[in-house]
Amino acid sequence: MNFISFGVLFYIGTIFIRDFGVSLLDIFTAIYSIFFAGITIGNSTHFLPDINEAKLAASHIFEILDAEDESELQVR
Repeated sequence: MNFISFGVLFYIGTIFIRDFGVSLLDIFTAIYSIFFAGITIGNSTHFLPDINEAKLAASHIFEILDAEDESELQVR
């Protein structure tokens, strides 16, 4: 799959060089930016199930922070 992706990206890059005068350095920068962005997105998807647990934990923390202190309740 990696080789197919690189092949398609390099083919599109040669079209941009031929038709639009884009430099080779810009093509390599774009190709590797797209490729590594895809890898990063793919690697971060295993954190998706933890999002709900993180939201629940944050709500518990805010409940604790918003609660009145026991010492303040005894003074009243």
